[in-house]
Amino acid sequence: MDPPIIPRDKLDTFISDVFHNFAELYAHHRKLLDQLHNIQREEHPTVRSITASMFDAARSFRDAYMEYVPNYPIAAYRVDDEMANNTEFKTFIEKCIRHPDARRLDMKNFINRPIIRLLRYELLLMGILQQTPAGHEDREAIPQVLETLKALSKETEPGVQSAKQKVQLWCYSSNLQFKLGESVDMDLLNENRSLIHAGKLLQQPDIGFEGNGWTEIFVLLFDNYLVMTEPEEKDGVTKYNVTWKPTLLDLLTLANFTEAPTQRSTSILRLGLGGGNKHSEGRPSPGGGAPESATDSRLVYSCTIHHNGRLGGLYTLYTESEQARAEWKQKLDEALGLRKVVQESNKVFELEALSTDTFLVPSITSAATPSWNHENSLTGKVTCSVPFTTADGRALVAIGCAEGVWIGFRHDSTSMRRVLKLKMVTKCAVLEDFGMFLVLADKALFAYHIEALVPSSPQSDHTSQTPRRVNGTGDVHFFSVGNQSGRTLVVYMKKKGLDSVFRVLEPVVEKINEKSEALASSTSRFGIRPARSEWFRVYGDFFLPSESFDLVFLKAKIAILCTKGFEIMDLTDSAF
Repeated sequence: MDPPIIPRDKLDTFISDVFHNFAELYAHHRKLLDQLHNIQREEHPTVRSITASMFDAARSFRDAYMEYVPNYPIAAYRVDDEMANNTEFKTFIEKCIRHPDARRLDMKNFINRPIIRLLRYELLLMGILQQTPAGHEDREAIPQVLETLKALSKETEPGVQSAKQKVQLWCYSSNLQFKLGESVDMDLLNENRSLIHAGKLLQQPDIGFEGNGWTEIFVLLFDNYLVMTEPEEKDGVTKYNVTWKPTLLDLLTLANFTEAPTQRSTSILRLGLGGGNKHSEGRPSPGGGAPESATDSRLVYSCTIHHNGRLGGLYTLYTESEQARAEWKQKLDEALGLRKVVQESNKVFELEALSTDTFLVPSITSAATPSWNHENSLTGKVTCSVPFTTADGRALVAIGCAEGVWIGFRHDSTSMRRVLKLKMVTKCAVLEDFGMFLVLADKALFAYHIEALVPSSPQSDHTSQTPRRVNGTGDVHFFSVGNQSGRTLVVYMKKKGLDSVFRVLEPVVEKINEKSEALASSTSRFGIRPARSEWFRVYGDFFLPSESFDLVFLKAKIAILCTKGFEIMDLTDSAF
């Protein structure tokens, strides 16, 4: 037909999903039929046995059936889904059903015929066995064929269940309805996605623990999200209106599933809490069973979970029985465990605790937790960190805090020591090729010799921690380091009115490597040299007529994050 009933770009996939390897099965059954015809012609009018041919066929078509049978739930779903969304296809199927040769049977019935034929072989062979006289060789041969066929049926069951779960997940995916602008891509069509559990729970009303106003919700537990919905029947199809933003399992923890049940003054709605009943062929149903007695219906059992997100908190839902609560806890534990395994196997970074007892903030200290670290000093909030390697090969990490800078070995949490007593440290960086440490503290940018902070030996030349102030007057809001055209550059930003003024500096290796001079007789309260730093030369200046927040070095240019978005600049431009 032109245009085709099913779009051409979807036709091959539809045929593959619905009919799968039917041609392979047809070839096996055609071969068996030919063998039976040969036996009939050779042994007419009395056929002594067909067992050998049946046994050969049962072994031959085993692999084909192992592939075809588990695909049937998927095939049935594709037919139903196409009929629901393609009126031309629905009209075509209805026309075919009215054809005399169809005997009023729909398309799914014909797709299922090979499976029915497999079961019918067992019945036919059992009938033959009953009519076989004692002493005939088929008395021993037919049970062997029956055992082979029964084993094949049993071996396909796991695949069928897996396909039904996949279809059920697809049904939920297509019937989930989000509020406008709140849609979340939960990746439900991923081949590896799975539905762990589903069922009805109760939500306590805001007006208090009353008999009226309780909300009945249908909860879906996937292997990556927990989704709370309210079912709604529409045109014979159950739609699931998402009432809460789906909770990523990575942000979910179980808080309390052991609270004693609460007695209610009146009965409540009957709920199905055993995972949700299903219609045939994997389609979900919001319906469910009822509690065992009126007394049980007056009790509810709390299930408290914690959402660890920014807008999260404790959420309590209720079941009607202890058994249902235990099942939900078991399924949640299972889902969280599976999620952890998947995340561990797919993680991009290996997490390692740098220190668990060095960095302390006053608000989190208590009588049970020491308020001071080993140097009798609060670190304040950790604001930045940078790993680096010294010239003598030591792998270190610097941690910037509200009360200074700590440096220690990367894999030794007990080695952290404060090397700089500065206030309001917001960023630090290391220029390893120049042996220089940069730190932004209290909106002033300082430069130190790394050797002065973490000496490689007591005889180190640079023993003074007196810094060089990189910027002149005015507050530095942020800085960044990187490489452009083979040059190492440092860029810092000051504000002038509503403009962002940037200065680009380049380290001068000869000046940096000069031996430290004697300290000036007078120093500021920070111990800073009054003279301007000679460790850098000015590479250039530029400004943006807007507020900016950060700067990133790209391969050949720089990107500036500002109120208008990103500004891309070329530091080698002649206009610069």
